[in-house]
Amino acid sequence: MKTLGLLLLSIFQLAQASVNDVYKQVPFSSQFKEDGALIRNVNYLAVKSYIPIIEKKYKIELESRGEAHITVITPPEAQGWFTDKKGINFLISTAELQEKYSQSMQNTGFKVKCIGRQKNKKGNTVFYLVVDSPDLMEIRKEIEAEVLLRAKFTNKKVYFKAQDFYPHITIGYVGGDVHGVSKGADTCVISI
Repeated sequence: MKTLGLLLLSIFQLAQASVNDVYKQVPFSSQFKEDGALIRNVNYLAVKSYIPIIEKKYKIELESRGEAHITVITPPEAQGWFTDKKGINFLISTAELQEKYSQSMQNTGFKVKCIGRQKNKKGNTVFYLVVDSPDLMEIRKEIEAEVLLRAKFTNKKVYFKAQDFYPHITIGYVGGDVHGVSKGADTCVISI
């Protein structure tokens, strides 16, 4: 019983240390630019440290991306994938968005809420840190306002809703990531 208590205490201490390290400042990354994504880079080593906790709890082996970020604009939002509507890049290029927001995005605050999980019918399972970030939501609202302004000026319609946002940091997955679903607090499986 004492050993179990010590194991749980050390998992809790590791989780707390990892949460604090997630907030460590890291430089901006233009990774995924070719897909139209706009990301806020985060400390990968801190995120990676959650993998053994999840693998032990769920008796699985997670694949990792080898990097960690909060997606602010998704490739589907930028390109209009999975929809018959135009994406943001129809009116604002990813290069323009990165030029405007790269530094301010890296300085935005966020708060880790929990570890979340989603599964799909293909058998994929993904684990992620659910985060809250009013700062990143403000950036999305600014982008939405600019999209609406340019759409009105050019008479071209683009679909983008700032509120359609589930900020998270992918930790790892089995089989592949799961897209198009909530990655909010309603998906929490491990408290932090």
